[in-house]
Amino acid sequence: MDESGNSGAQLLDIDQPVFSLASNCFDEHQTTELIDLLKSSQTNGEIKFSSLKSSKAGKQRLIDFFSSGLINENFVKVSIFHKEYMVVTKVVDMLVETWAHENGTDLYQDGANIALSNMLFYCLPVFCSQESFNQFIASFIKMVRMRDEQSISEYYSSAEKLYDACSDEEFKKYLALFKSYPRKLLNVALSSEGSFSLDPAIPALFNHCCAWGEVTDDFLVIHDESKPIQSSLEIFHRLMDQGQMSVEVGYDRRKFSLPLKSRGITLADSKSTFQVQVSDVIAGSVNYCAKSLLNGQENDLTDIIQETLFKDGLMLSPIWPTPHVTPQELQTIGGGGFNPVDAITTLLQEG
Repeated sequence: MDESGNSGAQLLDIDQPVFSLASNCFDEHQTTELIDLLKSSQTNGEIKFSSLKSSKAGKQRLIDFFSSGLINENFVKVSIFHKEYMVVTKVVDMLVETWAHENGTDLYQDGANIALSNMLFYCLPVFCSQESFNQFIASFIKMVRMRDEQSISEYYSSAEKLYDACSDEEFKKYLALFKSYPRKLLNVALSSEGSFSLDPAIPALFNHCCAWGEVTDDFLVIHDESKPIQSSLEIFHRLMDQGQMSVEVGYDRRKFSLPLKSRGITLADSKSTFQVQVSDVIAGSVNYCAKSLLNGQENDLTDIIQETLFKDGLMLSPIWPTPHVTPQELQTIGGGGFNPVDAITTLLQEG
């Protein structure tokens, strides 16, 4: 596995709006075949997407790579995160879901958490101004990272300004919770999250482990060196405790099995691991394509990347805003299930 577009604490960096993760299960023969497509006679050292896309010849090698037929759902999984939207989903997960859970409501049923995230992402800049929206999510990020009185005070101040700036009285009702959020409950929400809780690398790795667990019951994750992953290894290893009974959790299309079926995670140096270099090229490609689509800058390379990678079975559920808000549109209608947060919490406590 390898990632692209991780800007660390700078989640709102306008030059890096997308995070991506790619994973593959190529054997040595397949990896060599793919690496040979990407190498030139001048290639010296590690193969990187950033180097390939900078020249006409490199772009042609990328096109040959994606035309090989090997880049398919049997061997590759990719995921993309719209970072600004992801922050909005974390506002919903940490604040609204915690409050809802305290009041006996499961926000994950029927995809209510996704619907609310979509509505807030699209409506806040319109009804409250882009500036107020930017200040609110920036203050939320700072509060989650710092967790001190100053950052908490700044959060409440920005939430108050967001509420006051709202031009729609009906929509304003959705914002009242943010400015008057119970401090005791806020402490609970903040204390339950780790220092890398806003880093997309963590949920991305979790999603990939779930996806590969549907393919095989026994696999080892080899991930490029990563500080967020390094700091979360203990948690992941507890989520992979094969001594626990397997249980399906979540709802509708979002169901997954716990514990995760991987037997562990190893961090590797991409310079000496060719499979990781292949994932670097794929992750960089999907990131480049997603940014190009955001900016309306499609070209021959983005066309083949989109055709190859942006398809069901290969592209995992993207953390990406849509105007969809109903269970029918979100494909999150009923079907029963078990709250995933409760299940993960239980497994971590028992692991």
